[in-house]
Amino acid sequence: MPVPSQHHPAHTGIPPFAPGAVERSLDARIALYRKTVDDLVVDITDPARLSGAEHRALLERVARTNMAIYRCQQPGRVKRPAVLALANQLKLGRADTNLCAADDGLTELEVKRTALHQRYIPYTNQRLNWHTDGYYHPPRRTIRSMVLHCVRNAACGGTLEAIDHEIIYGLLYRLDPAYTHALSAPDAMTIPLNDDAGGKVRGVCSGPVFFWEGRNLFMRYTERKRNILWKGDGCTGAAG
Repeated sequence: MPVPSQHHPAHTGIPPFAPGAVERSLDARIALYRKTVDDLVVDITDPARLSGAEHRALLERVARTNMAIYRCQQPGRVKRPAVLALANQLKLGRADTNLCAADDGLTELEVKRTALHQRYIPYTNQRLNWHTDGYYHPPRRTIRSMVLHCVRNAACGGTLEAIDHEIIYGLLYRLDPAYTHALSAPDAMTIPLNDDAGGKVRGVCSGPVFFWEGRNLFMRYTERKRNILWKGDGCTGAAG
């Protein structure tokens, strides 16, 4: 039962690019990524009380690859408050209280049979496609970081694949700068109204795939085919 916690303003690491300066820094970024991605695991004694060395090791990996894997020495003793404490120590901000979140802000991703949960793939046995968390949110509710804590292994499957969004941006830019330009348009990807049992859950949400906040690059994306409206120009369709 993985339990993700979604947070606002976060430590986002060292940005590899400045807007408009991608090409000259991409090779160095990829080299650093390849060097670090095989060494993402940090063993920690107690997620509620990180040591200085554990804290630095996690932030170092996030700075280089936008991700880190922590491995608890006593996983059976880790409770929900410890997961929240870990997020707080890393200054990940406040939890995003989605429709299925518990009172503490954590969301349990497991098969649930309620009508509400069965509307959403993470609470079923179906495969999740490529996406960023919160791609359906408006800009004021951007998800900038996430903690995914595994309580127990899946009976089967359960494989997680992840990649640094900055690497995706750089490779797309190298393939054709027009692609990243098109995917940075404010109306590149539109998520339609979410109407749950006649009650409006979320309005129509349009926005870019890639966007900058200062020197920090962010991404919102989903590979879902249904109910996703891409801007009707050939370049956006080819890039997306």
